[in-house]
Amino acid sequence: GAVSSQANLTGTWSLDLKGTLIRHIDLQIFQEGDFIMGSGSISLDKSTAPVTAAGSMAATSPSLFVCRADGKEAIRLSLSTSGTSLAGEYDSLSPDGSSASGTVTGSMSLSVVNGSPVSLGSLTTAGAWVGSAVAALEEQD
Repeated sequence: GAVSSQANLTGTWSLDLKGTLIRHIDLQIFQEGDFIMGSGSISLDKSTAPVTAAGSMAATSPSLFVCRADGKEAIRLSLSTSGTSLAGEYDSLSPDGSSASGTVTGSMSLSVVNGSPVSLGSLTTAGAWVGSAVAALEEQD
């Protein structure tokens, strides 16, 4: 269909969730057509937990589910985009039945070159490989 006319939101997302608790989510997002997925972390005070994300894109309104890897919480984000800004609302649910809701604000650092997404993972892998190769050369001296 018409998914090719949508903006590609592949890149790094930084989100602030404000409700009864104030939390921060950092995500590496990949988008293909209207399908969005990613991973990152959620922070509250000094504690951080890994998260995964999946959702879909409708016009300029991404909908995203962010789940803690330990299964302790799922967060539903209903967002809108304007340039590299994100805003919207969230609600969350935990296995013990507790729930929360509030507002979301954030920004995106997009990683699209000539309309094609850039693989974010290979950059750190290449850097780690170069770093280990340099370390191995230094050990030979």
